[in-house]
Amino acid sequence: MVKSAVCLLLMVLLLLTTLGCEPNGGDERSLAEENIRHTINALMQEQRDGNTGADYWLFGPQFQFQSPTWWSVLEISRIEGHFGKALVQVDSSEGGTAVRKAWTFNMVESSDGWKVAAIAEA
Repeated sequence: MVKSAVCLLLMVLLLLTTLGCEPNGGDERSLAEENIRHTINALMQEQRDGNTGADYWLFGPQFQFQSPTWWSVLEISRIEGHFGKALVQVDSSEGGTAVRKAWTFNMVESSDGWKVAAIAEA
């Protein structure tokens, strides 16, 4: 009887993991995604206002968008533990010309929350 219950539990856990429904990890992932999204939006708002957004960088400001007017976080993927990546579409300016580009934001969870480690054109 106990063996059957253990086997059933293992099968359910395997099924949930296969479907991407981690029993306790789902809430943790959702929270991380929410915090990553918050950090990116806060950084972009700072840059829209003409600031570097230094508080949102892991190693200090590394990149400055030229007059960002609109952005959208398209996708967030956790890599492992405290590392994540976000694909962000940004409307900004290059030499006075409006451009829309996709950018990869490399994120790291520090003791102060999620920070941007680097931004590169996607």
